[in-house]
Amino acid sequence: VDRTELEGQLKGWVEKLHVNFTGAPVGKGEPLFTLYSPDLLSAENEYLIAWRGLRDLKDGASGDERDTSTRRLSAARRRLELWEIDPDEIQALEQRGSASDTVLFRSPIAGHVVSKTAVDGKAFLAGEALYEVADLSRVWLDAWVAESDWPRMAVGLQAIVTLPHLAHRTIPAPITFLYPPIAPLTRRGRVRRELGH
Repeated sequence: VDRTELEGQLKGWVEKLHVNFTGAPVGKGEPLFTLYSPDLLSAENEYLIAWRGLRDLKDGASGDERDTSTRRLSAARRRLELWEIDPDEIQALEQRGSASDTVLFRSPIAGHVVSKTAVDGKAFLAGEALYEVADLSRVWLDAWVAESDWPRMAVGLQAIVTLPHLAHRTIPAPITFLYPPIAPLTRRGRVRRELGH
């Protein structure tokens, strides 16, 4: 890849990690990482200009001027929302009155980090996922069933999962889906069971 082409696609750099390993539990709103992005800095400045423009409209401003300023602010806010900047961070931007070189990204949900490509100093491209956080309070467990037992399988059928690594703890896991075909080579069918806390 041509370096100039790559630089044209770069969207920023990871400045600091707050969660540094896959599997880490995170609460909703907890910091994940801080990044620097010229595009985001530009979007913040655009938002502040639109926000001040609407705020500073004179009392005698026409309806058209007010509508235009409102639309401009909505578009600038939407651009920040596409960066997944939450309303609290936007409010903090308004209170600060100046764009920041770095932005703190927080977890949108409570869960566990299931994938992390972010490292300190890493450059990233538009559309690149740096973290994936999943709510693991409910997970699917696929199991293979012999063809001779397949006729007894049904959605809603209660099953129990035993976890040897947790002192043989058992968890109820009802069947929630039957995958359609029997595997021709193994003559087994696959069922999905749902485990929840």
